[in-house]
Amino acid sequence: MGTPKQAHSHPLLAPTLMNEFPEIESATRFSKYKNYMVRVKNQKFLFDKGVWADKHIFDVFDLPFIYGDPTTALEKPFSVVIDEETAHKLYGHINPVGKTLHLISGQEMTFQVTGVMENLPPNSHFRPNLLGQFETQNSLGLSRALNSWDAHWFHSYLLLKEDSSAQELEKKIQSFIKQKLHPHSSSQNWTYLLQPLGNIHLKSMDILKKLEEGGDIKYVYICTLIALFILFIAGINFINLSTARSFIRSREVSIRKVVGAYRIQLVKQFLGESLIYTAISFIAAVGFVFLFLKGFDDMVERDITAHSMTHPGFILGLLAAVILVGLLSGFYPALYLSGFKPVILLKGALPQASKGLNLRNFLVVFQFAISLFLIISTLIISCQLHLIRTKKLGFDREHVVVINLTDSKITDMRDVVKNELLQYPGIKGVTFTQTLPTNINWDSDFDFEGRGDREYPTYYFSKVDYDYVDVFDMEITAGRNFSREITTDAEEDGAYILSQTAVKHLGWKNPIGKKIGFPKNENMGTVVGVVKDFNCHSLHFPAEPVVLILNTAPWNIYFLSIKVRTENMNQTLGTIEKVWKKHSDGYPFEYYFLDEAYNNLYKSEIKLSLFFRLFTLIAIFISCLGLFGLASFTAERRTKEIGIRKVLGASVPSIVFLISRGFTKWVVMANFVAWPVAYYFMNKWLQNFAYRIELNVWIFILSGLAALTVALITVSYQSIKAATANPADSLRYE
Repeated sequence: MGTPKQAHSHPLLAPTLMNEFPEIESATRFSKYKNYMVRVKNQKFLFDKGVWADKHIFDVFDLPFIYGDPTTALEKPFSVVIDEETAHKLYGHINPVGKTLHLISGQEMTFQVTGVMENLPPNSHFRPNLLGQFETQNSLGLSRALNSWDAHWFHSYLLLKEDSSAQELEKKIQSFIKQKLHPHSSSQNWTYLLQPLGNIHLKSMDILKKLEEGGDIKYVYICTLIALFILFIAGINFINLSTARSFIRSREVSIRKVVGAYRIQLVKQFLGESLIYTAISFIAAVGFVFLFLKGFDDMVERDITAHSMTHPGFILGLLAAVILVGLLSGFYPALYLSGFKPVILLKGALPQASKGLNLRNFLVVFQFAISLFLIISTLIISCQLHLIRTKKLGFDREHVVVINLTDSKITDMRDVVKNELLQYPGIKGVTFTQTLPTNINWDSDFDFEGRGDREYPTYYFSKVDYDYVDVFDMEITAGRNFSREITTDAEEDGAYILSQTAVKHLGWKNPIGKKIGFPKNENMGTVVGVVKDFNCHSLHFPAEPVVLILNTAPWNIYFLSIKVRTENMNQTLGTIEKVWKKHSDGYPFEYYFLDEAYNNLYKSEIKLSLFFRLFTLIAIFISCLGLFGLASFTAERRTKEIGIRKVLGASVPSIVFLISRGFTKWVVMANFVAWPVAYYFMNKWLQNFAYRIELNVWIFILSGLAALTVALITVSYQSIKAATANPADSLRYE
């Protein structure tokens, strides 16, 4: 409804829809939690992937069990299902059903193991270590959230009957929500869309709060297209070199025809040669795949095994590709070579090369146009990534150490921990927060002073402490920061700081002192300040409305952020670890830097840049191989011409220029083909970012000069070699 899409839903949605619509066979919902501790006897283990799931999860998803019964495994509160890897880690190689474990996440809870499921494969939509019974959350004081149409941090999945239409069901659901559910919610500016499970991993870049981050189908298409381009460049080289050396095989073709060979036999021969070359290349390629597969796994951060290459469909596809490439690459050379007239050739005349020359020139242009497109794209992607890394976000992300908090002992003693850390000179500031400024993923409807009949607006919010604004070096544009001296700030939801965009949406000219708060709360808080807009998500989105709420309670704290000095970094980290171990309840000390978290928002773009650089180098290398071969055949064919020119007084530079000119002009022409295509596609790619670079002409000129330089260097060796040869060697028999 005009705001970014989210994968989150209301907790009552799945059971309500299952009861209302006969098209739905089953439905399940769950919420995830991570960085939790599990204690078995006296041993503690840290895990990062768990979900609260209801019993219908095993109806919707295929989760094969090793031990236990999936139909009853999550019937009762404080039941838990674990995967095989977790079971081995906690209990060894025994059946753990009926045994207990203690889950520590804010508080310690005792669960009974009711099932063990098989480890899920790497390409699964989600891979939880632990499934806790959903209704257990009622016992933890979350009953209000679980039975509310205002809470929405859950994931809902519907299993439709075979004859159901997802499109028709989506229309019915939206109508049902508008008529039946909006009256129970504080806001009416939301609706629900359905998405096939198979689309989530690669087709959800515009969706926030996904269960697990995925990839981008566009980048899969781009990489596949570039791979085809590179294959096409290799095919062009084969065609060019085959036709360029046609005069070498002209006598062979003529003699074969004289002794009775039909043209179709010669075509089959040349196509057979092309297929043999392609088959040998295929065998070499498979070897390279096995050799570099592990490195490719690390580069794309995916578990790609050679086992996937044994799938019958994959093997048949590869064999079909080998045959297709061999036939397409060899088809034109076969027709061209088999068409020579033996009478003319056996008299010593060379085959007419004008048509072949025209085709070769066209292919050279096309070949370098592809390379230029890749060079331009690589430069633009690199410039955009540079903008992302250097853009001022409205907060300082440099030199901030972040620790994810699940240890309630640390949060209960946060003031003590903060004071101890601040005693060390290497630490400039400490803040305990609900979210990091790079990813504020909590949102809510808000009531505000003067709302009247207007709908509740939905804003992102984060509960923070007094030092949040200072640690992240945010700019207060109106009012003040949170203050320890003003006691009313410390009241529950007592003080708020709004971003400029939030103030603009509310229509307030002077927001200081205005009241704002969560709907249905008896008391609203007071706006004490306005902070300059900052990007709380990636730069794919513009700055969004954000509300910062002072939190002095020991809950809703999930991150400890520490601003450090650059000097003596190792000593500072050692000090932080000592303080952590002193107050932690056995949790390991694990940290990362905020700029790393920020860079993770652009993993897809960083990988794309890496791929483009790699593919560009490969494409240029293959193009230059072809150009080098053409230059050598051209020089060989014009040996006598060059000898005569030298005898008549031509200089070496003039001959080098003569030979090089024929190639460089086609490379220059390739620029006029590549530039508009690159501009169109890269401009479209940049539209994915709310903040993007301008496509300056210097990027295209620089790419053209780079391609031209590479081409000149490639042909210069053969040109200089031919120009400096002794003319007597080529003319002695004339």
